[in-house]
Amino acid sequence: MNKNALLKTTYALVLPSLFFREHINSKVILLNLILVIIFYGKKIFTRKFFTPLFQSLSFILLILLAIYISISNGWYGDWDTPEFHFALTWLGIGLLSYTFGHLHLIDWKKIRWYYTLTIIPVSLYVIGQYYTGADLYYVLHGHVFTSILLSGNIILVVSDRKNCSKLFQKTIGIISLVVSAYTLVILGARMCLAALAFILFLILFRKDYRKAFLFSPVLCLFFWGLYVGNENFHQRFNGFFTWNSHNPFFLRILQWKGYLLAFKENWLLGLGHSQTLAFVNHYYHKIHYAAAINSKYHAHNQYLELMAKYGVAGLFIFLSFILSLLRVAIHKKTKWYTLWILFFALLNLTENVALSRHVSAVFFSFILFSMLFTSRENDTQIAKKPNNNAPEL
Repeated sequence: MNKNALLKTTYALVLPSLFFREHINSKVILLNLILVIIFYGKKIFTRKFFTPLFQSLSFILLILLAIYISISNGWYGDWDTPEFHFALTWLGIGLLSYTFGHLHLIDWKKIRWYYTLTIIPVSLYVIGQYYTGADLYYVLHGHVFTSILLSGNIILVVSDRKNCSKLFQKTIGIISLVVSAYTLVILGARMCLAALAFILFLILFRKDYRKAFLFSPVLCLFFWGLYVGNENFHQRFNGFFTWNSHNPFFLRILQWKGYLLAFKENWLLGLGHSQTLAFVNHYYHKIHYAAAINSKYHAHNQYLELMAKYGVAGLFIFLSFILSLLRVAIHKKTKWYTLWILFFALLNLTENVALSRHVSAVFFSFILFSMLFTSRENDTQIAKKPNNNAPEL
């Protein structure tokens, strides 16, 4: 195996490594960094190499966000915060994606292939645990993580359907889609519907209305499967018509209200990590919200949590970062990249996806930065050499 093939393989293993413990995927990322320095050290540590990166508005804004969070943490003495750790994660993977993109080593076909293969045993494990009566929430240590990865697999496999010319690859892709979808139904993962709706929007963006019409029953079928096959989803859907703990908005509103009240205490710069959690915990005790007290619920809305902890200033930088990615996607007319950004932005409305979830931070930073730095229409030096493995945009 030559050095280019080795680097492509290690980089492609970032996504599959997410299904294992955090220290595993951290080591995979570190392996990428060590190998690329060994093989391309002289070429990397030059001004010419880094100049295009620091001309990227998206990356500059991410650096500003990390600096702002660091200053806030230092002011309040809260260094052990998820936002601090995951801002560094975004920066690290962004730098890796840029480096591999600059060296023309991002192989999307290999990335999707390894990821698709990994999904199958993971999904079968979850299905097996389900039928043996295991508590999936305990076994998985966070069903949201698995939901994100399985939903992401559905989107990536569908996006790569045209590039699967071999029957074996097509068969594996179909198996991976089926077990992913079935596992999501077992988990009662509403993110499954979000992923399928994302694909439907992609088809509509391409103005392929016939395929959109044919795909709509698939979305309805999975909704029906969740409604019939998962008691939690069934209760939540029926809860739409009542105002109690089964209503999907009822508990979210309680959580959002606590963080909004914390935001009002210092709307400009925020309360910091520890003071925000203390304030919200006091609010949970006040309203006798036992589940939130025991589980130390976060906001379930990344924007609200950033507002409460880091004020309008922190939220402004974060939103500017997302809008800068969106601006590039729209300017380059890359519909696929545009939809990925919108998918990420919408998920943050009901989950702390960007800066409070390890798997989410790695997954989305890997996808978004890889796409950004492999765009065939990018104005940076990366575009000087055509990349046949660039994602479908």
